[in-house]
Amino acid sequence: MKDISVDLIVEEKDGERPVRFEVNTLGIAMFCDRGINPEVFMEEQREWGWERICEEFPSFCKISRYLLTTDKRVEVQGNQTCGEVEVVALAQGADLFIGIGSDHCDRAVEPSYFYKPKQMCPHAVGPRVWRYEEVADHWDELEMISSMLVDGEKIPFQKGSLSSLMKVPELIERSGYSRDGLALYCGTVKFLGDYIFGDGFEIELRDPVLGRSLRHTYALDVLNDLA
Repeated sequence: MKDISVDLIVEEKDGERPVRFEVNTLGIAMFCDRGINPEVFMEEQREWGWERICEEFPSFCKISRYLLTTDKRVEVQGNQTCGEVEVVALAQGADLFIGIGSDHCDRAVEPSYFYKPKQMCPHAVGPRVWRYEEVADHWDELEMISSMLVDGEKIPFQKGSLSSLMKVPELIERSGYSRDGLALYCGTVKFLGDYIFGDGFEIELRDPVLGRSLRHTYALDVLNDLA
């Protein structure tokens, strides 16, 4: 298997250090809300016009490891793609890091498939991460925020605390994936309105207890401007 890695900087309470993270598995956790009502959610899927209905909560899929990127520009097909802000858990040996990432998705394809739209776009992760143990005791107070960049204007897209989502150790255990080199996207927070399509995406993870944040912004290069 070809070696694929990303270079990270671990921000710790007493300083920072570089880490090369070897990616053995790139996974996506979906429908990760705590206390989700399966019957209500399945009905919502039908109302959204989804052709396939998910019945497992949470649900997991793997995508190609090469899709994980810290680049500040990514290439996509079509003009109906956008991101979703997510915590990314990165497990390597005894270490468990968390970063801020985007589950970028092709919205034109999404109603017909669950997993294929995830494979069709690069998946951004910010190059700076925290140790999970430094935030575990106040996890529910962390906040995620995202904005779409449209013609130079920043438009709020998502905002919410992690109190609405399952915690990282539970998701890793339920995924069944090996922790050795696992990068797992861990669910998103509520949207502030309809999907927005634009030129880039800005994401942030805020820690109000320790007074710090992780931020990442990436631009979109549309290869073929078709829906």
